[in-house]
Amino acid sequence: MTEKLFVYGTLKRDQQHNEARFLSSNSNFLGAGKIKGQLFDLGNYPGLTLPENADTWVFGEVFEIEDVNKVLRVIDEYEGDEFDRVEKPVFVGDQVLNCWVYLFNRNTSLFPRLTEGIY
Repeated sequence: MTEKLFVYGTLKRDQQHNEARFLSSNSNFLGAGKIKGQLFDLGNYPGLTLPENADTWVFGEVFEIEDVNKVLRVIDEYEGDEFDRVEKPVFVGDQVLNCWVYLFNRNTSLFPRLTEGIY
């Protein structure tokens, strides 16, 4: 069974992290994606929140994962306890796909917001 994952920061294809390379080599890139939300600069990585009143887009990439257990186990560990993995609709071109998305689960008041939605 395949599932989809939306990434918006250090897991994108242009990043040099081992986990980004792992994701790219263990999945198929489907294309650019976007989701309504807020993106924060947490220092070395971004954090996404999805407030109900979000009026901005957060941009990233969508991957299709074949070995879901293997890949998500590695990415879950990489994301740690600051992020929750949830399934949300993501816009990919003219389609809406249900994707796993990692949401920042801590207070964002001390972090600058990335209003352009790009990390």
